[in-house]
Amino acid sequence: MTSQDCNTNTSSRALSLQRFSWVLLGVSLLVACSSVCLPHWLPFQDLPAHAGHLAVRERLASSPFEQQYLLESAKLGPYSLFRGLGHALSPLLGPLGAIRGAAILPMLLTPLSALWLRRRVAGVWDPAYALLGLYSTLGLMLMFGFASFLTGTAILIASYTFFLALPEATHLWRAVALAAASALLTFYAHGFALLMLGILSLAAASYRVSLTRALCMFLALLPAGAAAVWSIIEVRSIAGLVSRSEDTAQTLFQGPLAKLSLLASPMLLTRFGVDVALGMAVWGTLAAASWRWRKQAGLDAGVQSLRARRGALLLLAVFVVAPHNAHWFGFVDGRLLPTVYLLIAASLPAAWWTSRARALLGCTVLAQCTLLGGSVLLFQHEMAGFEQARNAIPANQRVLHLPLSTDSAFVVGHPFVHADKLLLLEQPELLSDMWLHQGTGLYARAQNPSMHLPLQYSGTALRAESAWKGILTEEWDYALVHSPLDATVMRKVVPATWCLRTHAQMWFVFQRDQKSAPCPTAP
Repeated sequence: MTSQDCNTNTSSRALSLQRFSWVLLGVSLLVACSSVCLPHWLPFQDLPAHAGHLAVRERLASSPFEQQYLLESAKLGPYSLFRGLGHALSPLLGPLGAIRGAAILPMLLTPLSALWLRRRVAGVWDPAYALLGLYSTLGLMLMFGFASFLTGTAILIASYTFFLALPEATHLWRAVALAAASALLTFYAHGFALLMLGILSLAAASYRVSLTRALCMFLALLPAGAAAVWSIIEVRSIAGLVSRSEDTAQTLFQGPLAKLSLLASPMLLTRFGVDVALGMAVWGTLAAASWRWRKQAGLDAGVQSLRARRGALLLLAVFVVAPHNAHWFGFVDGRLLPTVYLLIAASLPAAWWTSRARALLGCTVLAQCTLLGGSVLLFQHEMAGFEQARNAIPANQRVLHLPLSTDSAFVVGHPFVHADKLLLLEQPELLSDMWLHQGTGLYARAQNPSMHLPLQYSGTALRAESAWKGILTEEWDYALVHSPLDATVMRKVVPATWCLRTHAQMWFVFQRDQKSAPCPTAP
């Protein structure tokens, strides 16, 4: 066989593998999107909350009961893109359908962003990076229901490709304008994503430092920074809202071992451990390849490839040294890592992407999608009884939510912590743990009883024996409780003036006796 025949066979195998990768991408997308769109009950922690708040905003103008306790002021800022998308889809799909549609958006955008990033860094369109982009969305951030952040991450990756080209772009000011517009869109998707973009831009600017490069980066980030400042000013100027001034979270630092344990967290889906093994295999292989090819990349990779690598290293350094959380939402945890991994992959030389590596990646992504679909089906059984509990609570009630059990036996995250928001989809209610901030565009009025809840009240940190402690129970009409305790044990920890109305599986509904007298019969 001649060398020409060998080259022909090699090219034919590469083309076949590329086609196979595109087919795997299509099948994986279908399975992943179906896992979000088709099941009746969603195990993705925050998605029911997004749907519930969307339903409240849609009807607030015509709901006198909710107007007593809530006001709406949807100013531009982080979450605006996600919030606007929900309102655009709601007339067609309803609040829950709209949130399902918004949740699959990052599954579509991130593969495209990863494709484009690799194109700008290495000059090739490679389906392996689309698969890797999809894989980065199928993990703990999805199970937490952080669809807005995942959308922001997809836009962040696309935005960073503009920043990588500065200031070498042929049409410099056009490139700066595009980078500025993309950074602004990143901010309106998620504020934390803009912070990550700023860190990555700093890394890009630090390679071959020049005044022109620094000026271009500054001008590209200026509109988004100004929008962030203006968003803070606007929220503080809203008339009529109140807040809990004592509600501040302390800064929490994690030790080296805790940070090390988070390296596998981005790909967590289930409590079975298979997804952890898959994630460690993929990302560990990428990290090893990056270390192996570091010298070659320094010689034959372009400037943009080296900037991408530097950005990944700086973001990884931030992950190592930054606190786990600062104030109420400044989390620096595993959510940084998928972007780090994608940047490392984009900076690898083409020689690393062998047919074996591509096949392994494709099969791993398909396996991850299958795990997602299977765990979602298993979760449906855990929601048994919620329909009966929901039907036991009439409209226009003040509902105290006490999720004494928030975790699933199958999926990670805390899927029961916001299950109460499903009450808001069908009728007006006031819930005890609604999100009242810029992200939802909803705020509390002075008479809102949730402003009087004790500091220890938290949807993920409640214990049966102390859940009712410090709560002004006369301000609430019903209580929705999710707990594995049986009715007899539950009766012992519930105030005597609260009567059990229904008990289905792990769901309890209690009603406060308006006369403040003990219940006539105890279950």
